[in-house]
Amino acid sequence: MKLYVGNLSAKTSEDQLRKEFAKYGKVGNIKMNQVPIETSYRFCFVEMPFENQAKIAIRELDGKTIGGQIINIKESGLSS
Repeated sequence: MKLYVGNLSAKTSEDQLRKEFAKYGKVGNIKMNQVPIETSYRFCFVEMPFENQAKIAIRELDGKTIGGQIINIKESGLSS
């Protein structure tokens, strides 16, 4: 399942996201958007191969503060 993760801080790294999502299951590719670092609003797509684990990650991480910003997560609707 591909997840959209929005409102990321410019300080949030791919490794940091991988660690957070890995608490809830296997993590595949993470694709960060290429926005200049001084821009505070960023997003990425996180792939989790198991739907049940992805749904738990959404429930647990949506609205959580990471890197000083409250992130939002939803199913992306895009195929992998």
